Amino acid sequence: MKVGVYIGRFQPLHIGHLTVIEHMMSHYHHIIVMVGSVNQAASIKNPFDFELRKSWIETCYKLMAAKKQLVPKLTILPLNDYRYREQKWENELEKKVQNAITHSDTVTLVGHEKDQSSYYLKSFPQWASEGIAQSISISATTIRNAWFSAHLKNIGTVKKYLPQNVINDLSNSCPAHRNLLDDYLYYQNEQQLVIDCAFSDYLKFLSCRIVIVTQGHILLIKRLKTPGKDCWALPGGNVKTDQSYMEAALVNLLEIQEIILMDGLNLKNAIKSQQLFDLTSRNIGVNRACMAYYCELGNTNDKSLPKLNKTSHLKDAIWMPIDKIKTMQLYNDHADIIDQFVEIF
Repeated sequence: MKVGVYIGRFQPLHIGHLTVIEHMMSHYHHIIVMVGSVNQAASIKNPFDFELRKSWIETCYKLMAAKKQLVPKLTILPLNDYRYREQKWENELEKKVQNAITHSDTVTLVGHEKDQSSYYLKSFPQWASEGIAQSISISATTIRNAWFSAHLKNIGTVKKYLPQNVINDLSNSCPAHRNLLDDYLYYQNEQQLVIDCAFSDYLKFLSCRIVIVTQGHILLIKRLKTPGKDCWALPGGNVKTDQSYMEAALVNLLEIQEIILMDGLNLKNAIKSQQLFDLTSRNIGVNRACMAYYCELGNTNDKSLPKLNKTSHLKDAIWMPIDKIKTMQLYNDHADIIDQFVEIF
């Protein structure tokens, strides 16, 4: 049996995606659609959850199958992102595909030609690949920007690129999307503030995060304000011009976020390693480079977790068991940062 595998984020599903699926219906007996970024918190780049995207694909597939009178088997599977561990992403993809096929099946990865998001077509030499010419020039980024620019009220000229079921859902935004609209407006304003900077091409904001581990738990905070309002995240913040990364990390944790960990603790001595995270794709708005510090705290005498303050700068702060982190959707790339130090995935 010929199996075609199509990988995408479908944020949202548009007719460019559907042209690929329609092509596959005529050339493959089994179509596997891998829906990416399912472990990411809702964001401007990823506003729609897996179940919604899956329903979009299923509905459109049924309509196309009825029209073409072709009904290849359809399998829709979730796929995580691992921003700093590409090999993990490849291993998960291969494992999920292998579990969905039989030993005698032949697999082909299918995607748009000359599309930077289809780099993976050559990453699996054990499978064939097929590039499909892009007959429709539209991207999901353009659609999302139009939707947010219209304050979620309409999608204007990009409406023609969307199937009706997607149009219906975008016309009925949920409260979580309104939080994302606040993020979008925040970053739009941020970009306007630096647009006339003489060195705008070289501008980066600097930030810091701390991964603090003790007794199988990691310290997380819940963000109080935009961007990322109500998201769980690592403690930390921005680096001022008169601070080093480490100074900013300690000030944000102990003074701004007012988290008291253990009496008499010298947090500098608890730092075991550090790493810079500076992928340009890790954020929206002005590019942000993040220095993260990994700290291990000693056990308390009674084996209890250090007490945490609830401050006006945070919505909450908790010690989260490490094994639960991988099931959470943390702000931005914070789960990936944790994974670099602790390997939660």
